[in-house]
Amino acid sequence: MPLSIRNAEIGYHGRAIVKIDSLNFNENEVIALIGPNGAGKTTLLRSLAGVLKPLRGKVEFDGTDLYSKEGEKIRKFIGYMPAEYSPPTNLTVREFVEFWSTIYGVPYFLGDVPFPDRMKIDELSSGQKKFLSLYRVFLQNPKILILDEPTANLDVNSRLMLYDKINSIKEGRIIIYSTHDISDLPIFATRIFFIKNGRIVVDSDLKELRRNLVIIKGNIKSLLPEIKIIKIYNGERFLIEYHGKISELLKKLVENGNEIEEVNEIDMYELYELIMKDKI
Repeated sequence: MPLSIRNAEIGYHGRAIVKIDSLNFNENEVIALIGPNGAGKTTLLRSLAGVLKPLRGKVEFDGTDLYSKEGEKIRKFIGYMPAEYSPPTNLTVREFVEFWSTIYGVPYFLGDVPFPDRMKIDELSSGQKKFLSLYRVFLQNPKILILDEPTANLDVNSRLMLYDKINSIKEGRIIIYSTHDISDLPIFATRIFFIKNGRIVVDSDLKELRRNLVIIKGNIKSLLPEIKIIKIYNGERFLIEYHGKISELLKKLVENGNEIEEVNEIDMYELYELIMKDKI
């Protein structure tokens, strides 16, 4: 049951911020949305979550328009956590969890919350409030989970709990999240969207994207025509794009008179920088 967005312009007060030709989101995918501030990440997520209707075009789940009358039933199965959501400060942790357990019709359970349930929410740190916000959306047990910057303000232990939770529930669900923390992408993202100026500039399987981009170091005398040079660091290090098995590439390079010392994957931060600069 795919989620899709077609021929869409999304924005505010009649002004389009994000323009999408066609995107599909499939079950069992964990999709990371990454881009600079103001690129349109939150705007796109709000539209996919059923919160912000596109100025034109459609958001559909299994062929049903999310913003139609029939789509109201589907929106109940979407769990959305905004980046700026903050739990009501007059409640205790227990009262907050009890409230949302009742709303979602699920048993009350507080075992995974790593701080006292008697604490008032206004006593919590920003990271603890973020954890509680995530806990709320997981209580819903949604088919589609949309998280806007879920790792912001989380400490290491809370991040690890989040990674484990997403990995344990991703089967049969669509999970979409935005992040500024590029380092967490290889941990659980199966697909990645890079967004720039309101446009998706890269939509790729993360492993495949990194597999095709490698850094080779050595005494490189001549490269092959099927290799695209992305960046030259110095006379001995090259970032190249190659679609094929790296082992076969290295064999060809050696046969061509080159001496290879090292082969490394591209760093995630460098990958981001190159994409934002339209080098890839």
